[in-house]
Amino acid sequence: MKILISILAMCSMFVVGCNSREKFEENLRKAEDGSAKAQNKIGEYYQRGIGTDQDLDQAYKWYLKSAEQGNADAQNNLGKWYYEGRGGRVDQKKAFEWWLKAAKQDHSKAMVYVARCYELGEGVDRSKKKADYWLYEKGAIGELHRDDY
Repeated sequence: MKILISILAMCSMFVVGCNSREKFEENLRKAEDGSAKAQNKIGEYYQRGIGTDQDLDQAYKWYLKSAEQGNADAQNNLGKWYYEGRGGRVDQKKAFEWWLKAAKQDHSKAMVYVARCYELGEGVDRSKKKADYWLYEKGAIGELHRDDY
């Protein structure tokens, strides 16, 4: 019985890997055709090594292409990229700038990050009033209770 369970587990890992590779290739075609949503997805795949080898340079390239087209998810991802120093690129000012672009499109996670930057003076002059604006007036306060921060 244990052998059967082990074999089934190995097979399911193979199938998931195959599906990931197929999804990567499908999104890559769309990204190369200019889809901002697919470009952001390809950035995520490269960043995490899903369906392809992990490649932070490629991840950054695809996030940037998507963000420059106005994709709020990619702008938020670049904000995190710069804030956390992924790929050796630590820059709180750039992080704030990308988050602000996404927040202006009502990206709720980016609004929380913008509020935090204003609250702590990270990448921007400290302003309690502006932090409160993004949290309360724009409604980002509900995002603070999520587990992914």
